[in-house]
Amino acid sequence: MSEENKNINNESSEVEVESAAARRLRMMGISAESEENKEEIPPQKKGILPFLENFWYHYKFATIMIIAAVIIVGVGVYQYVTKITPDIYVMCSGPFYYDNTEPLMKAFTTVMDEDYNGDGEMMVNIIHTVRYNEEQIAELEKLAEASNQEFEFDHAFNAQEYERFNSEIMVGESIICIMDASLYAEVSDSGIFMSLEDALGYMPDEAADDCAIYFKDLKFAKYNRIFQKMPDDTVIAIRSRTAMQKMKGKKAEKSHRNHLEVFRNIVEFEYPEGYEE
Repeated sequence: MSEENKNINNESSEVEVESAAARRLRMMGISAESEENKEEIPPQKKGILPFLENFWYHYKFATIMIIAAVIIVGVGVYQYVTKITPDIYVMCSGPFYYDNTEPLMKAFTTVMDEDYNGDGEMMVNIIHTVRYNEEQIAELEKLAEASNQEFEFDHAFNAQEYERFNSEIMVGESIICIMDASLYAEVSDSGIFMSLEDALGYMPDEAADDCAIYFKDLKFAKYNRIFQKMPDDTVIAIRSRTAMQKMKGKKAEKSHRNHLEVFRNIVEFEYPEGYEE
C-alpha cells in the first residue's frame, strides 16, 4: 500500500473515533464543545441580603410607588385626626381692615363657655371682609386731599369684597355678624336675622332696631380695644337658622345654640373686677 493511502486511512479512523466519542457525549446530553469550554459556575449566595438585592432589582419602581402612597395616606390621616375645627364663626365686615385677625379670635374666645365641638381647643373663625360705600370712599378722598396725598382706590377689590359679604351673609357659616350700619341696612329686611326678643328674651338699651345692637356701645367692645377701629355705628346681629341649616339636623341645631350662647355673652359682658372704663 502506498504511503498516501495509509495517511488517508489514518485520518478516516481518527474522524470515526472522534465521531463516536461525540455521539456518546450527545447521548449523555453534553456536547463536546461545551464540555471543553464550559466555565465553572460559582455557587449562589444565600441569605437575606442577596434576596433583597434581587427583589430591589426587579421591583424597584413598584416599591417606590407603594412607599410614596403609604406616606401620602399617612399624612392625610394624621392631618384629619389632628385637625382643629372652629367652634364659632364670626363675620366682621365694613370700612375697616385687620391685617391680623388673631387678636379678634382671642377676644371672642373669652366669651365662650366651653370647647363646643370637643376637639381640645376653643377656636373662633373670623371671616373678615373690607367694604366701603360711596360716601365712605368720598370721605377717604377728602382726607387725602386735606393732607396733600394722591388718592387711589381699588374699586375692583371693593366690589369683590362686597360679593364675599353677600355670599357669607346669605349662605356662609358665619352666625354672629358684626357689620357696618350701611351693610346691615342692605340686608336687614331679608329676614335672615333673629329678633332680639327671640335671641335674648328682652330688648337691650343698646338696640339699633328689633334685630341689631350697636356693637361699640357694648362693654365687650369697649373692654377689647381691638374693636376701636370699627365705625361707631357698627352693629352686631345673629342669623336665624336657615332652611339649609335645618336640613342638616341636630349637629347644625347644636351649633346654632352655641352661637346663640356666645351672642348673649357678648351682649351681657361685664367688666372684670377693678376695671375702670
